[in-house]
Amino acid sequence: MKRILFFLFTGSIFLNACHQNDSNSIKENKDDASLPDANRVELTIDKGPGADAFIANCQTCHTARYVTMQPKLSRKAWEKTVDKMIHVYGAQIDSLTASTIVNYLIERQR
Repeated sequence: MKRILFFLFTGSIFLNACHQNDSNSIKENKDDASLPDANRVELTIDKGPGADAFIANCQTCHTARYVTMQPKLSRKAWEKTVDKMIHVYGAQIDSLTASTIVNYLIERQR
């Protein structure tokens, strides 16, 4: 049941993030009056190994807010999530880049 709720939650956030994303910028636009108050807060993602791969490939659909809202997940869970983005949602990410993104996601949650 927890797994189903997790996938429903992450799926709804994914779809919402794809709809709201405006660019591959690291910072969100806090001056956009059309966004809810919570989305006007300036966010940045952790820079470090893999951040550029995350920005270039994941922020096509996700804002920085999406990754900061995720619970702490195991490597296997992040691998499944990235695999789902590739095979279900059509993300054009090769296996080396996927591994880099998973490593980044694991490191940013420490």
